[in-house]
Amino acid sequence: MLAKFERRAFTEGCKVWLGKYRSLHNIPHWHYEHELVSCLEGSAAVLLDGQQYRLEAGMCILCPAESPHSIASSLDGGVIVAQFDQSLCAGVAPFWLESPLFEDRYGSYSCMDGMYREQESRLAFCSEKINASMSLLLIEIFRNEPLVRRAAQNQKSIARYKDLLTVIDQSFDHLSFRDAAAFMNMSDAYFSRFFKKVSGMTFSQYLNIVRVGRAIDILAVSPDITMASLMTECGFNTLRNFNRVFKSVTGYSPSTLPREYSLDYRSLSTYEDAFDPTMDSSILLTNPGPDPEPGSD
Repeated sequence: MLAKFERRAFTEGCKVWLGKYRSLHNIPHWHYEHELVSCLEGSAAVLLDGQQYRLEAGMCILCPAESPHSIASSLDGGVIVAQFDQSLCAGVAPFWLESPLFEDRYGSYSCMDGMYREQESRLAFCSEKINASMSLLLIEIFRNEPLVRRAAQNQKSIARYKDLLTVIDQSFDHLSFRDAAAFMNMSDAYFSRFFKKVSGMTFSQYLNIVRVGRAIDILAVSPDITMASLMTECGFNTLRNFNRVFKSVTGYSPSTLPREYSLDYRSLSTYEDAFDPTMDSSILLTNPGPDPEPGSD
């Protein structure tokens, strides 16, 4: 699934948003804020910039702003997430952690839990206290963890990749693999590896999903359209290929698709749109208090 843009609602004056979860699962996404995740119990698989990391109890992972990532926690996984404005660690630019995954030697979970409770309390000057607490925590992390100079070219490629997602949505009926590679200023072979690493699927797989999504939209308003017309409008060259791809994506043929069927567009991203990537199975802990016992309701 391709990463989609997430925009959180921050409290006025506060540069940090915090959420406490059990069994957190979200789909690939990105945002303009950095994100620090600390694990209290259980574990979580984190996909960051196409690389898989295992986040276990007593560890943290720091995701740079604008980097595509997703989190899949175990059923007993207890994590706290902080999205924070880039200005809170602007002083370390252009450096970043050598490894995004690190042992929590800084009391990160306890510190973030205190910020979370402050966020929930809505007391006077809570935003100022949260901002200051986050800055102090980041100073300790960057002061003691190995640092490297960030690769500017990689950041440019990620930014260009996000623009490509919009181009695909707008030109899916005629856009080719070579068109996309040329847009990215990459060779065919390099673009193929890059797209698969960042998105988790091949370019042709994603393009087919976008085309099938368009076919579903057309069928919803024009159920009597001929399959030949539908195929052509969605960018397919043969009915055989259209039917094969349509069924592989939806599980149905175009003629048997239920009228109420809806493709999960959370995995089909455009650069401008915003959404919440958190899946319904995740449990957001909204009330300040002790952490839940594993397996409790």
